[in-house]
Amino acid sequence: MSRVLVAIMTSTQLPNSEQSSDSRRPIRNDGLVHQQLYDTDFVKWIDQAVALLKQSKFSELDLENLIEEVESLGCSEKNALRSNLRIL
Repeated sequence: MSRVLVAIMTSTQLPNSEQSSDSRRPIRNDGLVHQQLYDTDFVKWIDQAVALLKQSKFSELDLENLIEEVESLGCSEKNALRSNLRIL
């Protein structure tokens, strides 16, 4: 399972009071800070990436890791589909 899917599942399973409020505030950092967050707090990295995308702050995104995670998610979905088709 990809890290993106795990992070989304983890984030959505937390009660609102326990979820990070960072995604509701404007992000005031640069791409380097966002990239460092990828290695230290993946769920927070996802939350910030979503917030940056919604705010159209593309220059602040950690594009290298974001592209890698989206590609990984696509591969995971394809593999799950193949597996389910074999079962049928």
